[in-house]
Amino acid sequence: MVEISLWRAPGSGAVFVQPKVVTRTVQIERAVVRLEEGVAVAPSRIAPAASSARPTTLSAEAFYETLRSVSPTLPERLQAFLTLVEPLGVYADVKRNMTLKWRNIDGLEFALGAIDQQGLLGTDVAHWSAKAINQIGLSHHYQDRLVALVPGAVVRQTPNPVGWRVVLGDRNVPASKLLERAEEWTQAIAEYIGQLNQQAEPQA
Repeated sequence: MVEISLWRAPGSGAVFVQPKVVTRTVQIERAVVRLEEGVAVAPSRIAPAASSARPTTLSAEAFYETLRSVSPTLPERLQAFLTLVEPLGVYADVKRNMTLKWRNIDGLEFALGAIDQQGLLGTDVAHWSAKAINQIGLSHHYQDRLVALVPGAVVRQTPNPVGWRVVLGDRNVPASKLLERAEEWTQAIAEYIGQLNQQAEPQA
């Protein structure tokens, strides 16, 4: 099931259309019917397994279980954050890791960070699509916003600006540190998306 969100840009009045997948699978309730001497007895229902409010794929469920071994509360906190950013059109693409993504009106996909199985957030992925539209300065500014949310975090710069990333000590910043300030992280994402939208608006 796909939901279409409409966003109107201030000033120009342009309408942006953001499709997103809201349901991937349907869970069917099963029942076992027992026959006694040719007569059907009331069926015994097999209750479906308890599920979270957010539909997940098998890959997502396995990923969350891996995160649970890192921190028992991390999966729930991450799911709550995804609910918080969903109105912005942000979604999680889960394979081996979880990449937070957003698409602009032209269908170009932007990554906002990739969370690995140790719960560490890689922010260098944010530069890939930004560089493709010659706006890597915007993704660098987004990284600066994240650094401001985590005491001790810095942007580790490399000769190639596409490799710049937010680190805490000698590792990528833990996603849990940003989840402690989920609303401010959401604001940083909203600002970044707004800047990307401005670049996509047709010039007068």
